[in-house]
Amino acid sequence: MPNHKTDSQPVDNKVDDLEYKLGLTGLLRGGAVVTIVGLIYLVALAASRHQVSPAMQFAGEIVLCLAFMAVGFIKRNEKEEFGQLMVGIGSCGMFLSFAGGHLYKHLFSGETLVGLFLCLSFANLAFGQWRASRSFVAIGMIGGFIAAMMPMHRFNPSLDATLQFLVLVPQR
Repeated sequence: MPNHKTDSQPVDNKVDDLEYKLGLTGLLRGGAVVTIVGLIYLVALAASRHQVSPAMQFAGEIVLCLAFMAVGFIKRNEKEEFGQLMVGIGSCGMFLSFAGGHLYKHLFSGETLVGLFLCLSFANLAFGQWRASRSFVAIGMIGGFIAAMMPMHRFNPSLDATLQFLVLVPQR
């Protein structure tokens, strides 16, 4: 008896695949871009009208990055590694927020910036070891090396070497 398709057998539908691909790649990424551009516009508008102080901007940046990380941590076992991507975006955003808080907004000293970079670097290294993720290990190492190279109040090569050693210890 030849194998004929019946109504009860699933039929490949290219339209459904196209809709899935458009929804996954196009609409999801497009919506993310529009949301981020909208937030940037609103913050820039409020800052230009002096309604938002630099400290408030920094706090908002940190809260947004923590929200990305929290959603990513909750969704870390999703299909297509959505959660891990969200945690990575939040982590890299935190590095940039710390740098901007020191260099652009002048909210804290260079020593504080180095401490913040190192703490976030060690958190990335720990998360990378826990999840066996080379991406987070790389983010942690790069952040730690940048922290070791940052200028502090006094030139101290032994402290720089110690910081670089501390970043490399988890990689043995």
